[in-house]
Amino acid sequence: MSKVRSLMKEEIEIIYKEHLVNDFPKEEQKPLVFMLDLYEKGMYPCYGMFEGETLIAYAFLVKTEQESFLLMDYYAVVKEYRSGGYGSRFLKLLQEQCKDEAGIFFEVETGIYEEGKAKEVCERRKSFYLRNGLWMTDLWLLLFTVDMHVMYLPLQEEHISEDELLEQLDHIYQTMFPKKMYEKNIVLKRAREA
Repeated sequence: MSKVRSLMKEEIEIIYKEHLVNDFPKEEQKPLVFMLDLYEKGMYPCYGMFEGETLIAYAFLVKTEQESFLLMDYYAVVKEYRSGGYGSRFLKLLQEQCKDEAGIFFEVETGIYEEGKAKEVCERRKSFYLRNGLWMTDLWLLLFTVDMHVMYLPLQEEHISEDELLEQLDHIYQTMFPKKMYEKNIVLKRAREA
């Protein structure tokens, strides 16, 4: 039976070195030291889904110290367990684990400049998230030259306006990145303004 629990610093290091560097393109990999710095500040909650002692999937998130919104930084099922329904199961268990938070933001590549297989991957990812309770916001993001849609998974029942979502997500990015890096590499807008 699958269970989800918080990861300790040593486990994050192992997952980074054994899985994350293979699961995500090099240009999407943040330095481990950057993640651990946020983790030490209590701003980088990380979770693993396990069956017994075996890691099945992992999620690394970012949050600000004051707010209750999370940003999904990395979400992956370990390679040998993919296509077994674990992605959906993990997302459901993760919602239970984070039920006291307001919601989780997800960055999803728009795929507008992609073709063939790469475009298919973007569409499959969006479909997966929509099937699992996320909704597409009106927010558009240019993140280090990559066009992104912002999707949102509400964890509380209350309605949140798109302007409030934009403000909360922008606050996470400003907390996450040094000022100059943020100003140079992050553009976040309502889609109609983009």
